[in-house]
Amino acid sequence: MTAVPLSFKSSVLIDFTIVLNSFVSLAEKYGNQFPDLLTKYVPRWVALMARTGSSGLLWSSRKLAAYVNEVQARMTE
Repeated sequence: MTAVPLSFKSSVLIDFTIVLNSFVSLAEKYGNQFPDLLTKYVPRWVALMARTGSSGLLWSSRKLAAYVNEVQARMTE
């Protein structure tokens, strides 16, 4: 099975971290106007980040898709 390049994994996790930091920054500046940022959206975002880790469901699906594409490519050669 083909592994997902580490650089891609790192870039996705960095992008998720940028969004998380943006949520926290918005909550610090405008928390009184948007109280749900810290109580609802940040915990949901953290949970989404956990699912995208190297053992998360989204990566498992991506690995399966890459494997299927590899097999199809070999079969059409």
